[in-house]
Amino acid sequence: MTEIPNGAVDDLQCPFRHGGVRDAAGRHTRLEQQRLVSMHDPHLAALETTLVAEDWSGMVEVCSALDGRVTNSGVARYRDLRGDHLVGLGGASLNAEAMALTVMTRQSQIRIAETATTRFWSAGEELAPQPGVERDDAYVAHHYRLEVGPERPLRMEKVAAIYTSRDDAISEPALEARKAMTDAPGYATLAVRHVRAWSQLWQRFDLAIEHDDPEQGEATERVLRLHLEVARFWASVARYEEASGRYEIRGVMGPDEYHEAYPGADHPGLDNNAYTNLMAVWVLVRALELREVLPRRRFDELCRSLELSTAELELWDNVSRHMLVPFHGDGIISQFAGYEDLEEFDWAAYRERYGAHRGPRGETRGGTGTRTVRRHPTLPAGGP
Repeated sequence: MTEIPNGAVDDLQCPFRHGGVRDAAGRHTRLEQQRLVSMHDPHLAALETTLVAEDWSGMVEVCSALDGRVTNSGVARYRDLRGDHLVGLGGASLNAEAMALTVMTRQSQIRIAETATTRFWSAGEELAPQPGVERDDAYVAHHYRLEVGPERPLRMEKVAAIYTSRDDAISEPALEARKAMTDAPGYATLAVRHVRAWSQLWQRFDLAIEHDDPEQGEATERVLRLHLEVARFWASVARYEEASGRYEIRGVMGPDEYHEAYPGADHPGLDNNAYTNLMAVWVLVRALELREVLPRRRFDELCRSLELSTAELELWDNVSRHMLVPFHGDGIISQFAGYEDLEEFDWAAYRERYGAHRGPRGETRGGTGTRTVRRHPTLPAGGP
């Protein structure tokens, strides 16, 4: 099976992806997908997927599942630490379209209930396939077999609802999740409501300069001044280094609590923390954009009040375009300059001393600063 490169539309409201595969027989299958986590109703999420058999006809199997068996095992060196943070309390098939799953967090014992419906359309008609069911205490899945062909693209909708025992004013999360699933509309309606709510929130948190409210005007003024002063700070701590031909920020806190200084250093701080450098660039770019966002006279007044010169603005632009971002030799962004040269953390000795189920916390200053310790990256959920 060969994957055909995917494309994506960077729409934060309803991300859209498309791509496809070519099997050993040379048959091509195209996939298109939109997904959302509702801003109108935060308990709902949905995805819409279309499968097109471009040059073949036959049966496909679609598995729609709720999976509570996920583990935090993406980093090899962490796999000996406990990564199963959920305890399954039961999965159930409710009917040919709907399923439910309840789990509990292992330490804090928060119950999490999910429900989902899966529906199919082909050639403009809704289908009613009967699924095979797979389930246990932490997993439930429906397996559907459906016919596809060049003239019969298969459109699938999955709508999920989620509640927890920490949600306010509910009787029980599983009951609320089932009710929300029953009342939830299809993807198209959810998308319209989601985009409308997103737009309203965007307007609510936007900065408006023209208004009649003096207090609002004062607040806006303070925010604009604060942003420009923060940009000025980042430009002031960035230093141009001839060796790299880039601006660098040195002597900052590391991106995690494990690294505070270089091995043998007599002073704290690390150089070119990637997160810090990129954040500084973002602040500078947004500050410079105020020249286009604000009326020219208003921006000039701000610059005069802050004694912000044209030369300083030119420096901001130069720093934002020439900031150093450290990379490993394999092209992956490094946490900070020199990170890949540190020795590997002695996991065996740590587990012998503390046991297998605790992660290093760096209780003593620089306690792990001479060795590499990586956090598993935290990623936003892409959909149900």
